Order: sequence, then structure tokens, then C-alpha cells
Amino acid sequence: MKKTNKFFDRGWWKDLTVAIIATTLSIILTFGTASLVDLHKRKENRKMTAMMVLSNVESFVRGMEIQVEDLARKDTISTWLLNIPLDKIAQMDQDMLASYLEEVKQLKVLLHDRTAENIFTNNMDTWENLGNFKFIDNVGETFTGMNWVEDEWHDVMNKSDEAFMQINSHQDDYPGSSLAEKYLRDENVRNYLARINTLRNWMEYNIREFREVNRKSMEYFGITERQVMAFTDTRKTEKDVEEENDEKVVDFHSTPRPDSLYTMPAVSFR
Repeated sequence: MKKTNKFFDRGWWKDLTVAIIATTLSIILTFGTASLVDLHKRKENRKMTAMMVLSNVESFVRGMEIQVEDLARKDTISTWLLNIPLDKIAQMDQDMLASYLEEVKQLKVLLHDRTAENIFTNNMDTWENLGNFKFIDNVGETFTGMNWVEDEWHDVMNKSDEAFMQINSHQDDYPGSSLAEKYLRDENVRNYLARINTLRNWMEYNIREFREVNRKSMEYFGITERQVMAFTDTRKTEKDVEEENDEKVVDFHSTPRPDSLYTMPAVSFR
């Protein structure tokens, strides 16, 4: 008969073994759970960072859409102004022409919030946290495109300002009895008026491009376009709301507020 080792048969040894096993399992579960929580937290942080970047692009696109609406009005007015025969300009209501020209020459500023872009491009921790280099490359190209559009638009604004300011500052050097007539007889001003439709088409093209690239970036993180739209809506500041309300007031009182040439007054001469 095999002799039993009384040392290992003691109850305290069994209790100790159970305790060791229980402690080991507890440690495994504790650290395992903590790792899962940390992993989930990192995943959520990556998604929030991506959402902030995507929303930044969407906000810029919405600013471009406002430009398109404004350019649509200006295009209608410009077409109407350019259709006035040069030899008939002096016979027109000069106050009306001045009002229309004022509407056309004032271009809206196009800017985007560079906070998210600066964090994205200058913080290596953000890159490491995102962990998706296709997303990083895609968004990097998008920000480059946004900056290019912004610079091009500011160049347009500067050149149009120069065309009008040059005449305004040296009125005696330009033919015409009124400032409005001097504007409409100037080649640079007329080129600007004729270019507004092209600017509108250019802006619409870039809107489509940015939205398409942004959709591709969304796919890398499983984010839907609806989520980005809703998130962007929630990020509107009080300043954004005030500007939207101001825009409505300007649109209501704007002279004129046309959707087509048919809404413009018939050309009449004094």
C-alpha cells in the first residue's frame, strides 16, 4: 500500500493552493480588464480625433457653399451690368448702378479654423494615436488643398479690390461722369465681372472634391457622413450663429436678390 504524505494531505495546503490560484486569476482578470478598457479608450480617442479632423473639413466646405450662393447672386448682377451698352451707361440711374456694383465687388472672406490642422500636422502623438497612415495621408492632402483654395481666393479678393481702388483713388484718370460709369468702362473691372461665373464653377468643383476625399477618410475609421454632419452642427459657435443670422438679414435687404436675370429690372435710360 502506498504511503500518503501527511504534509501534502493537510487542509491548510489545500487552502493555500486555492488561494494562490484565486489570486492569480484575479490578477489576470484585473490586468486583462484594464487592458481591454485601455484599448477601448484608445479606440474611442482615435475616433474622436478623426471626427474632429473630418468636421474641420466639413466646416470649410460649408463656408465654400456660402460663397457659391453669394457668387450666384453676383453672377446674375454682373451679367446684367455687362449687358448694358457702353454708350448707354451715362443714361442709366447712377445710384442704382452704384448699388449693384457695391453688391458685386464685396467678396466674402474664406477662412478655416487651423486649430485641428495644426494639431494634426505638428503633433506626432496624434499621428501615433490615429495609427492609420492612409487616413493621415488622405487628410494631409485635404488640408493642403484647403490652404491652396484659401490662398487662391484671397488672391482673387486682392486683385478685385485693386481694380476698384485704383479707379477710386485716381478718378480723374478714367473716363465717365460718375464713379459707377468709370467702373463699368474699365477693362479690369469688366474682366472681374465676367470672371464671377467661372469662380462659382471653380468653387463648386472644389466642394465636390473635398466632400469626396472626406468620405474616403471616413471609411478608414468606420465613420458615416451623417455622423460627421451631426457632429459639425453641434460645434457651431455663437459667432457662427450670429453670422448666419446676419447673412439672413443681408439677404433680405440685399439689392437686388435675384435668382436669374428675369428678376432684374428692365434697363431704362434717362
